[in-house]
Amino acid sequence: MVLGLAAFAAAGPLAMVLALIAAGPPGGDWIGGLLFCLALGAPVIAIGAINHLFKPAGADAGTAGEGASVRPPRERRAARVAGSGRAVAPPEAGERADRHPVTGLPAREAFLEWLAGVLEARPEGAIVGVIRFSDHDRLAAFDQTAADRALAAFAGRLGRLVSPSRHLAHIDRDCFAVWFGDTIDAKAVASEMHAVGYILAQELRSDEVEVNPEVELAAAIWPRDGATASALLASAVAALQLTRRGDSPELSFASHRSAAEARKRFTLEQDLHHAIVGDQFLLHFQPVVDLDAGRVVGAEALLRWRRPEIGMMPPGAFISVLEDSSMMDEVGLWVLNAACREVRMLNDLGLRGMKMAVNVSGRQLRDGRLPAIIERTLKRHALEAAQLEIELTETAALEDENRTRDLLTDLRGLGVSVAIDDFGTGHSSLSKLKRLPFSKLKIDREFVTGVDVDSDNQAICGSLVELARGLGMTILAEGAETLAEVETVRRLGCAMFQGYFFARPLPAAEFERTVADPEWLAMSCSPARREQAKLYREVAAA
Repeated sequence: MVLGLAAFAAAGPLAMVLALIAAGPPGGDWIGGLLFCLALGAPVIAIGAINHLFKPAGADAGTAGEGASVRPPRERRAARVAGSGRAVAPPEAGERADRHPVTGLPAREAFLEWLAGVLEARPEGAIVGVIRFSDHDRLAAFDQTAADRALAAFAGRLGRLVSPSRHLAHIDRDCFAVWFGDTIDAKAVASEMHAVGYILAQELRSDEVEVNPEVELAAAIWPRDGATASALLASAVAALQLTRRGDSPELSFASHRSAAEARKRFTLEQDLHHAIVGDQFLLHFQPVVDLDAGRVVGAEALLRWRRPEIGMMPPGAFISVLEDSSMMDEVGLWVLNAACREVRMLNDLGLRGMKMAVNVSGRQLRDGRLPAIIERTLKRHALEAAQLEIELTETAALEDENRTRDLLTDLRGLGVSVAIDDFGTGHSSLSKLKRLPFSKLKIDREFVTGVDVDSDNQAICGSLVELARGLGMTILAEGAETLAEVETVRRLGCAMFQGYFFARPLPAAEFERTVADPEWLAMSCSPARREQAKLYREVAAA
């Protein structure tokens, strides 16, 4: 919360006070949110926040508001916006089947029909905003009922925040539209949308569902971004591709760039579907070297995509798209099987004792079947659990601390080790790390790069080494590229490395040849000797 509020320091001195208020005792969050709305010049949203916070207990009973039943009575749903207490505006459709069954809001076609009539009679510009509840599909992947309850609560909160002069609709399963009526000032709309987004991103509770919503905001201006109602709305939705999620979501206005990005992402998603069925994915393996033991102790399995007509795609170009979709479930299972198959191959080659690290996404982490899937996979490939390590990023691990703790406990019970990756790059607290049973901490390359000359990085790496020791975890430094970096980090107490100084990620056959090569192994475990050999080669080539 503090970090989210600090991001809005530019709103004025008042915004800086918000961090202190929000960090206070229970109740501080709503006070901070109220002041935040006022600081952004959005008193209408502030009034909506008061309405949301001080509604009488049980006021939402039978509506789609927070803590309410998912499906309100038909007659009440037709008359009210998702528990907001205000009349539904447009369209006046009576009891037609044009309302969303969960929220009771006007659906896409009804909204577009109404909007087309408004635009036809409107001589000047206008603005439509869209708000996406990004968690819906991830919740629905494992609990549709919970997803519906969270969606209803989210819509109820939105309905109470939006002014009665703003027309609200539910245009897609996780996406809402707001018509700003006579407001054509883009800055005013941006302030109002930011304020709405901030309140929406606060913890949401509905029955047994608790979630910190990820919210995306976008807007489009008529007629600049679309001459028709459908084109205008499509432009606003396309602009969502450029937004940043979080506890203080940014607003993206539609542009030619947003439309191009939407087309590019759609094409990428379609190509990824073809990649799954077309056997276009493969794994590369980067060795993990233990300098104290003088040997390669394992590797990290890294996903690669050989895209037809383009070639090898960098992971950063497609991993996030997979993680945002259900494709990650299938690809994640393929990665786990392919990685275990490689460990089986290493065992058969006599390279026993290797531990394979496999990255698990936040989406996979939310699947309660994951421990059972891992156990079955290990049995299928006749592997010991100690030969598999699951890697979680700090962000994914702390998305739901209780769920992660249960998962890690189950995995450790199987004998599978669990590493926290990219530690220190997020906003987690040490107290949370202490409560989670990780077995390894990986120092992120951000702190390893230039550590030999950067005193701040030296202090951070040294502290992380001591932290890992104190918590009984092993420690690994990733991203080491020079002898000086390796020597500095080793002097600080870390002997396990992964990085280009030792080897880049390698295709399976090359990886097997490399780690079985005694000369490569000798040089890898003696960094000074490796650097000396490199200098000899450079001199000979000169």
